[in-house]
Amino acid sequence: MKNALKSHSLRLFRSNSDIQGFYKEHIRFNDSVDKRSKVNLAVIDDEPFAPQTNLSSYGYKITPLGDIKNIHELESFSIVLCDIIGVGRYFDKSTQGASIISEIK
Repeated sequence: MKNALKSHSLRLFRSNSDIQGFYKEHIRFNDSVDKRSKVNLAVIDDEPFAPQTNLSSYGYKITPLGDIKNIHELESFSIVLCDIIGVGRYFDKSTQGASIISEIK
């Protein structure tokens, strides 16, 4: 069985360059996952963040924050995703999430 599997595997690659290409592609994928795991995403939203499961499966670290009280809560995050409606009541109730975005900017 082991020899049959090895023989089948070798037929997938017709040359050394095929093997090198596969290896480089595999390493690139692992590098992408490693890079994603270093990205800290903050989500400011008053509702559950639907894409969280999908993004987490790609290796991103996502932290749902709800509505924040202080802009300094975001200092440790590389990327901030902010809802527009239903958040920002501690900044400016009339502009809501836009007030948080303005503060970040």
